[in-house]
Amino acid sequence: MNVRILFNAVSRTGTRAVASLTLVLALAACEGDSRPFTEAAELHTQGLNRIIVNASDGSIADGQPQDAIALRAGQQVQFNVLGVTDEGIEVDLDAADRSWFSADPTVASISESGLLTAMSNGAASIGVEIGGIRSLGFAVTVNSATLRSINRFEGEEFLERCLPQSYVASGIFSDQSVRVLDTVNWSVDSESGASIVANGAMVTVTAINSGMVRLTAEDGAVSDTQEILVPGSLRDIEISPETTTLSVDQERQYSATGTYDELDNTGALEPMGGQREVTITLSADWSISSGTSIADVVSSGLDQGLVTGLEEGVATLTASCGSISDSLNITVEQ
Repeated sequence: MNVRILFNAVSRTGTRAVASLTLVLALAACEGDSRPFTEAAELHTQGLNRIIVNASDGSIADGQPQDAIALRAGQQVQFNVLGVTDEGIEVDLDAADRSWFSADPTVASISESGLLTAMSNGAASIGVEIGGIRSLGFAVTVNSATLRSINRFEGEEFLERCLPQSYVASGIFSDQSVRVLDTVNWSVDSESGASIVANGAMVTVTAINSGMVRLTAEDGAVSDTQEILVPGSLRDIEISPETTTLSVDQERQYSATGTYDELDNTGALEPMGGQREVTITLSADWSISSGTSIADVVSSGLDQGLVTGLEEGVATLTASCGSISDSLNITVEQ
């Protein structure tokens, strides 16, 4: 038995909504499949009557239709799920362990977690069914069009020191489609002192000096470079807590806070603007500037700023962002 109950704004009101939900649960129980049972309860509890699927952030170029995507064979895209209430409120739903479907799996296949893989040239519609509600189709086109040019970097027009920003490159292909590029090699000019971390189509850039950062995206023989302004808005760094005593083998987490001048949307200083404080623990450069045998500090990863006492003495802990820094003398006792 395979009966689908379609909820809508009318049938989800009053006793008709209860009857519809009851029938879904009863059918699920009879078939021995717990997923429709739990999904129907999930939708009913949150008052959802419509399902929307969309590609993960950064998968579709800005300015392009958000209900269709063009891919090359072998490319993968994660899809997300939203539920919609009668009032039009959108609710994020878990994409994993769902009944995803593709109209043509030979063109585009999709896993139960919503990960789509472009298989071969053609067109297909993908979607998901949750608790008896089937989403509208999301159009997927797979072809072997070639990249003609990189037309833009999508992201902020300016970078503040020690405040990382993410960028995505999009390009124009031979079929005139505009697509996000997921095979880009990213680089940054060494003179700026900026650092980058690439993750698929996205690159995260951290600047430490004011001026300009030259960010380059290269895909095969096609490349483009964009200059990104780094304003001098960082005024001060402060290490906290101010606790300066540590025992041997004791650990203490320190954090760094940057004080920034307010900027307008072009990166210029606001004439009457104030200042704001931002935690920069994970982007500051941590070091023991003196007394390296006395204490140690984690300078990378999620534990940056974690100090361990090694032996008795005094060590100087420093957090810096380019030329701006703060230091704290730490006494390690037995």
